[in-house]
Amino acid sequence: MAPSRSSGTAARIGVLETFGLRPLPVRAREAWLALRGDGTVPPTKFGVSSLGIFHPRLSVSTWLGARRSDGRIPISNLFNRTQTPIEAGWSVKKTQVRDFRGKTLTYDSHNGTDFAVPVGTVVTSPAPGRVLRVSSEFNRGGL
Repeated sequence: MAPSRSSGTAARIGVLETFGLRPLPVRAREAWLALRGDGTVPPTKFGVSSLGIFHPRLSVSTWLGARRSDGRIPISNLFNRTQTPIEAGWSVKKTQVRDFRGKTLTYDSHNGTDFAVPVGTVVTSPAPGRVLRVSSEFNRGGL
């Protein structure tokens, strides 16, 4: 959640924070690792099917702070139940995909659920818990 000002309104954040690019040197190293790999990690696999993971209309409206009028939250990717083997490297292709519904709202190596919400959205859960990690994982092909 964005820090609040004394007036109670959310503080404005910059473009680098919005897109998870801060700290920029760290994100640049992760992106380089995704593209080139190293001695222990093969390069991330991209292809034409990778374009299917992008949702430009949704991402731009979300970045501008738009919310759905019905209060529902868009999900852009679900956990892939048929992931490629770890030893094959990270893949953002859509070649063997099946989400929990038996559909294809995922990509080869996706292991989470992506919600498209504006910065500052309050996150709640049905049970007590703590957020233990927030990451960009550019080195795994994603934001």
